[in-house]
Amino acid sequence: MDKSLSKTVRWLLLIGLLATLTCFIFRHFMDEQIASSKWIRCRSNKVFIRVNVAVFADERGLTNGQPIDHVAFRQFLATNTTSGTLGRKMACPSGGSYSFSAVGETPTCSYTNQISYWWWDAGDRRLRRSTASHND
Repeated sequence: MDKSLSKTVRWLLLIGLLATLTCFIFRHFMDEQIASSKWIRCRSNKVFIRVNVAVFADERGLTNGQPIDHVAFRQFLATNTTSGTLGRKMACPSGGSYSFSAVGETPTCSYTNQISYWWWDAGDRRLRRSTASHND
């Protein structure tokens, strides 16, 4: 085989390998970003639920530890908030569901997978990787 053709084939293989590796890394990065976004939305939904349970309990004269009527609570969400979607489904963006049974109780998510995320540690001046679950 001609030396110039051999060199061209090696360069093409190298470029193909680098392109494949770049696509794999980009795909992995995007998957982490999507999972992180869903984790943030799940945590926001739990705060939304907790705040609205407090308002619901206040309007009905319930105190901490008293059970919540979930049908009445969903009706309350549908009529008193602009976020009717959460009131209808009560589902985590990652596929879990929220559970809470009493006033003052922190809602939990049934989705158990952990997410990984990168953050800058200013003290050590380096990137660090951490994990979190939907119930942290």
